[in-house]
Amino acid sequence: MLKKYIYIIILFSLSVFSAFLIFDYSFKVNVHKLLITSYDKLISKEKKYEIYQDKIDQGYLSSKFGELKLTKIKLSEKDFNVPLGYIELVKNNIVFFRTDGDLIILDKDFNKKKIKNNITNYFNKDLDEKYYENKEYPFDPFVINPIRDILYHEGFLYVVLLSKEIIDQRLGYTTIVLKGKFNLNNIDFEYFFKPDHFAFGEIDTWHTGGRLVADDKNKFFLAVPDYGKINLINNKKSIFGKVIKIKSINDYEIISQGHRNPQGLYFDMDEKILLESEHGPASGDEVNIIKKDKNYGWPSTSIGIHDDYVKFHNHSKKGFEEPAYAWTPHSSGASQITKVNHSSKFKFKDHYIVSTLSGKNYYYGNHLYIFKIEGNKVKMKDKIYIADRVRDIHYDKNNDRIILSLENEESIAIIEVN
Repeated sequence: MLKKYIYIIILFSLSVFSAFLIFDYSFKVNVHKLLITSYDKLISKEKKYEIYQDKIDQGYLSSKFGELKLTKIKLSEKDFNVPLGYIELVKNNIVFFRTDGDLIILDKDFNKKKIKNNITNYFNKDLDEKYYENKEYPFDPFVINPIRDILYHEGFLYVVLLSKEIIDQRLGYTTIVLKGKFNLNNIDFEYFFKPDHFAFGEIDTWHTGGRLVADDKNKFFLAVPDYGKINLINNKKSIFGKVIKIKSINDYEIISQGHRNPQGLYFDMDEKILLESEHGPASGDEVNIIKKDKNYGWPSTSIGIHDDYVKFHNHSKKGFEEPAYAWTPHSSGASQITKVNHSSKFKFKDHYIVSTLSGKNYYYGNHLYIFKIEGNKVKMKDKIYIADRVRDIHYDKNNDRIILSLENEESIAIIEVN
């Protein structure tokens, strides 16, 4: 208790001192980080995480809602596990598409079967050899492994892909969607969405996320990253940095813009709302409630700092839509979003979950964040330490379980009520 009182005194003293000074936003965030770090050390938070890790090693997770059972299914190891792969549910089976093109299905007993497919025909690997072996662009697994999401919908498997093409003798990048009739023996993919918009030249390969969902009216929504091409984000003739509705193979409607690097997209069939998560600059990861014709601020406005493009940190004052939630002072590496069914045995039933990758440290990334939506804001109710980068997450309502893909361990994880 004494340590906590010391922390409160220090915090109060610094707050009073700060009131007499005019700090820029970046400095305030750094002071906040310092205070948070000091607090973590004072209360020996590291020891708590050691306990969490011990439980994980025993097959359990700790949460405010009670202890949960954790099961891991090891996948074959690959040379590059970032990004690892994406999950879908087909009846009682788990479908897992590795970003290098390996497609497997796991039955109820976790027996694995490989499904043949033609996805690598769309990888344009000859361009990898030409541009990466000649060192014109640095080698990067985010480009070599181009799959960004999968969606099973009404008998078809849809795949979001980072696509590379030579257009007028220039290397161009874009986001496409493929579609194939689901079959346990072989899936033959073809184009479902193929825009004629490209990001040319060198791109920021860490800004190449993307997610696909279908709503209750069978309309498809695609979140497209900015590829590091700042000039394209607010260009109405570009798909980059936007959430779009797919209308045909090469036609779309812009739903929202001002997005940086979308990593999660979820349509709530009950509430009829579209949720998106994205990576911001340092301490600026967001969860957004997507509304038509709204601008979410990037690149000029973000809660985050340490980016030359960010000039403002208050969205509403600049006419932009405020994030429903933003991580500060540390980033979380927010990834996919799912929702636990209202009839679940989980004590956080009817709550959303956003998974995270590697944020600042194990206090922020490597967690599952449990939240509710109250008004236009996300209210975090708990965070569950998972000790790994969670690339994808799904709630399996047929079996009342949560399914994750864990990048570091190259595993699929199952969370159930203990």
